[in-house]
Amino acid sequence: MVRKTWYVAAHAGDLRPGGVIGQTILGALVMVARREDGSVFALEDRCPHHPAPLPLGIPVDGNIQCGNHGALFDGDGWCIAVPGQPTAPAGTMRSSKIIERLGCLWVWPGDRAHADDGASLLQFVENGVPPWTLRIGATARILHGRGRSNDQLRPEISCCPTR
Repeated sequence: MVRKTWYVAAHAGDLRPGGVIGQTILGALVMVARREDGSVFALEDRCPHHPAPLPLGIPVDGNIQCGNHGALFDGDGWCIAVPGQPTAPAGTMRSSKIIERLGCLWVWPGDRAHADDGASLLQFVENGVPPWTLRIGATARILHGRGRSNDQLRPEISCCPTR
């Protein structure tokens, strides 16, 4: 798998301010959120305390609160508050670089330090041979309490050549 490139996480217009979505990118679950000011962030889609899906959480002041135990995480993945505890435990979850370009939200699943500023996306559009399109499909498992699960639609978006 190529991790050192940009992958479409969502159409930009599909994520409103205060919105949160779950996505599968290269087989990994990723949570993408848009703050009220329009900025976006992407985190590993699981609470490190209990593997609860973060898209089922609550956006709070530009952060995401786990819907299971209420731990609050900032856009860089740092736990900044836990209900009933005077200080948050040290620790973080994986965050991914994310940009908004060409009408889409793009996530870089590789090392953030190697992510470009989106210039490679311009080449993607300029070179456009063959023409490219967005393909949407796939499902993922959403966990509900004690390991029970239901299959729910959770789109996976990828770029593919048009035939």
